[in-house]
Amino acid sequence: MRSHFRSTGTLLAAALAMVACSPPGAQSSVASPATTPACGPDPLVEGYVLAETIRCTWGVASSCSFAGSAYQHGLAVDRDLRRAREYYRQACDLGSQDDCALFGGAVFKLGEKARYPELFPIWEQACEKGSVFGCHAAGLAWTVDAAQLGVATDVARGRAFFAKACAARYMVSCGAEARLVAQTKDSASYATAQAELVKACDLQERESCQFLAQTELYGTFGSKNEAAAAGHFWEACRFGLGSGCSALAYLNAVGIGVPKDLNKARKLAEVTCKELHDESACKAAQTSDFAPLAPEVP
Repeated sequence: MRSHFRSTGTLLAAALAMVACSPPGAQSSVASPATTPACGPDPLVEGYVLAETIRCTWGVASSCSFAGSAYQHGLAVDRDLRRAREYYRQACDLGSQDDCALFGGAVFKLGEKARYPELFPIWEQACEKGSVFGCHAAGLAWTVDAAQLGVATDVARGRAFFAKACAARYMVSCGAEARLVAQTKDSASYATAQAELVKACDLQERESCQFLAQTELYGTFGSKNEAAAAGHFWEACRFGLGSGCSALAYLNAVGIGVPKDLNKARKLAEVTCKELHDESACKAAQTSDFAPLAPEVP
């Protein structure tokens, strides 16, 4: 499942990781501090994780959610997706619909195929009860993940779930719906899809910035706008998406949407290679061979 879910517990887990693992004044957009080799165990975080696992046994949903996130992402404990799944299940049983979505996502990631039929009602019910993450998961289940889940793709159904999450301002779903609009060539929805991508990008949803740039570069939703594409590739890049930086380097190298500047392209590739570990950027920095970006939607 490619979506990213959040709940009170998971957000708190991320915040504690930042506090525990980042030195004062440090700023990085590259890797999660919880996975940085220089980041060692922190007694404060370890104690908090232990306390939250205990509070979970008392029936505190947010504590179960936190414990699930800790085990899923290795926050002061060894990564263990099966234990994470059970904590998410407990939070779900206690009424946290977002954690119902997370529970389903864990089952999917673990490849527990015997339980796949259970996932659709779990995600759809979570959506009905107000979880945008449940809506997004249901949308993915009926579209990009349908084959793995053993069902026929249902684009209309998937779009409906993405639209519901998008209407609730979950920007990842706005981008997902726009991709389906492009893939199905639903020209009547082009203007709306593009507007939603712009909103999502403005709110720093980097994948939406990237896809918006591609639609502008190739004219997916109508006329081409190469200058706007360059600007949105830059947005994707500055929000930490390596492929956005590589695409912008290519545009600089050949002079599409921006003045041709091979030195600027090389420098951008070098920084992208160093900071974001993007393989295509590393290759371009060494060879000055900037590969064109293929359209995501032919």
